[in-house]
Amino acid sequence: MGEAVSTPAGDLAAADFPPPRTPGACEECLKEGTRWVELRECQACGHVGCCDSSPRQHATKHFHEAGHPVMLSVCPARRGRGVRPRVGGELGIPDISMP
Repeated sequence: MGEAVSTPAGDLAAADFPPPRTPGACEECLKEGTRWVELRECQACGHVGCCDSSPRQHATKHFHEAGHPVMLSVCPARRGRGVRPRVGGELGIPDISMP
């Protein structure tokens, strides 16, 4: 896996992110033969996982396993990066989109 990208939230648009490993498809859903609703692309390593509205929620599982906090929504209507910060020791999952 690639190294995590360390950049302030305001500089996300200018950061150099790795290409998606499975463009247009959830990596784990392809292996399992399952379906997804929307996709999230990890900006640290290029992993593509399905969103929390999908049955398997692979993007969130990737976040918990790898600790990579910046995801890009692959859905054209929601194109933007989201950051999943830790809030008060608990995982906060806000819907933060940046142009």
